[in-house]
Amino acid sequence: MREIVLTLIAAMVLLGCSDEPTPVAPDEQKAIGFGNVDTRAINSASDIQEFGVFIEQNLGAKGTDEYLQWISLRESERVYRDVNRLFVYDNKCYWVDDREFFFFGYYPYGAIVARSDEVNSDGETTINYSMNITIPYAANSDYMIAQCTKSTTGVTEYPIVDMKFSHLLSKVSFRIQKSEEHNANDTFIVTQIGLSGVSRTGIYNITHTPTRYTEELSIIPENRNIRRNNLGVEINTSGVDILSGDGFLVLPQAIDDGKIKLTITYTYQQDGSSDITYNTKEIDIPVSAVGEWVSNKSYMYNLTLDVDNSIYISTPTVTGWGSMQTGGTIIIQ
Repeated sequence: MREIVLTLIAAMVLLGCSDEPTPVAPDEQKAIGFGNVDTRAINSASDIQEFGVFIEQNLGAKGTDEYLQWISLRESERVYRDVNRLFVYDNKCYWVDDREFFFFGYYPYGAIVARSDEVNSDGETTINYSMNITIPYAANSDYMIAQCTKSTTGVTEYPIVDMKFSHLLSKVSFRIQKSEEHNANDTFIVTQIGLSGVSRTGIYNITHTPTRYTEELSIIPENRNIRRNNLGVEINTSGVDILSGDGFLVLPQAIDDGKIKLTITYTYQQDGSSDITYNTKEIDIPVSAVGEWVSNKSYMYNLTLDVDNSIYISTPTVTGWGSMQTGGTIIIQ
């Protein structure tokens, strides 16, 4: 009996020693968080809903061998907007003291993004990202990227990550008006507009090291078409944006003489007549003033429908696509 009791006591002691302590939840103040949404330049009614982000952590401080090396905290994370307009993600990452973090964001989340690492003879880690871009026939899909670096060295409060997105594409729009010589009661309605001779596929690459990053957008030369149908835009003498602010979203590309052409189809109905005439005009996009469409730029071409039904195109107005802002918010330029 005494041996049995001693055996039971020993078993209870061993069982108690094998109990692991209850895991302590991470400090929520150290959770990496993203801000709320600010704006979406394409269409105020379609605020960005989600984006992808890679989170990289530097293994050491500057001046150390570890500073040349990075680790990925996980594969691409889907960051999405919740009901409070805050951006959240399913699996939290946490800040590490005295570390530097690099964030690479991209939109849309469904875009194919590949990530690969290379280590050179000095131990420096190079991280490569690659995203394939395909512009659809209707040319209304956006592609955006953002890079952000944050350090926890010497901080008293852990930062909210501010992602300032910029467009990889160019925005091309057309405004049309009829000349004063037209009969005021004659009706002209644009039904279709398109561009031919454009490139619609490309590859965006970014290379990131602890001290620098480089980016490149490679365009695959093509002669493809993009078009918008069933528009129903009436032309007046004051001028009207044919695509109502939406514009064609196209890959940045050179505008060679005669390469890219604008095709516009409109109906004409003379005052008091029931007859409707369909007209289609093809116009070269002029290269004299603007030789290329550039990323994150907006181009507005003005068209004039003359009394002889010729259409003249003017030098475009070029503006930045949105304005740069800073802070703990998701900025869509």
